[in-house]
Amino acid sequence: MKKIYAILTVLTAFLMQTKAQVTLTTSPYTENFNSLGTAGLPSGFTVKKLATAIALGTDTTLNSGVTPPWRAFTKGFKNFASSNTVTDPGTDSTTQAASADRALGVRQTGAFGDSGAAFVFQITNTLAKRNLQLNFKLQSLDSSSPRVTVWTVDYGIGTNPTSFTPITTSPAVLNTGGRQVFTNTSVSADFGNALDNINDKVWIRVVTLKRTTGSGNRVSTAIDDWNLSWQELNASTSNFITDKNYLSLSGNLASKLNITFNKAIASTVNLQVLSLNGVVVYQKQLPKAIQGLNENIEGLNLSNGIYILKVESKDGIYTTRLMK
Repeated sequence: MKKIYAILTVLTAFLMQTKAQVTLTTSPYTENFNSLGTAGLPSGFTVKKLATAIALGTDTTLNSGVTPPWRAFTKGFKNFASSNTVTDPGTDSTTQAASADRALGVRQTGAFGDSGAAFVFQITNTLAKRNLQLNFKLQSLDSSSPRVTVWTVDYGIGTNPTSFTPITTSPAVLNTGGRQVFTNTSVSADFGNALDNINDKVWIRVVTLKRTTGSGNRVSTAIDDWNLSWQELNASTSNFITDKNYLSLSGNLASKLNITFNKAIASTVNLQVLSLNGVVVYQKQLPKAIQGLNENIEGLNLSNGIYILKVESKDGIYTTRLMK
């Protein structure tokens, strides 16, 4: 009996983990959250509390029923009516519950989500993908809430990331709450090269990392119309992406990184070192790379952390992560 229980526990954990991540296939990946009431959280999405800049947060549950109105003070993540369709902040709870257009939301309280509430999207990897861009709606749903919540879009890499990098968004400041505010804001975030061709788990969060400001009750916030797009690396260049025999690395960014080209590349080659938020910290263009060419990157005054080496030619794009 104990063995059966143990097997079921492991199987349940595996199934939950599988559902909690998405393999990107055709761009864009979209989610409208309209099935929250029947199917619960969509694949790829989890909701968390106690999230910080160095911690993913703790899984928590979603109240998938359609009854919680925007102004209900009960804490937790909820299945709200989307303000895409229900546009009057004074709409009664019956009308809200009847709306087919739903949004994934949270009601913060002093004991929950202030700070550390997070909507989290997990990707299996971004192999052969580049230039990821995110668009979604951020909704402030209770115009009676005087406190202001500040939200951040960030990302982490790995099975259990211990650091998250914030991304510049448009608009730059993402607030919900503040008395008499009822908003449905279109948000865009461009990840640049930071998430290109990564053979590891990628986490994207919409998270509140700071305490709310002001006094009184806290706001109900929701996200809707999630749209993650990317570009595919050309099939004709896939060999360069996956065949690490094209080049080999030795040394490190702390002193000298040596790149040896094991195969000739007839076109120009662009070398870049980028920070995790896509800022280019080193760049050099080679007319071409002959077999046996050694190219050194040294003398970089970089802070400790993770960087991305990007090697691009007509043959394709190769990226790998480096530690300083």
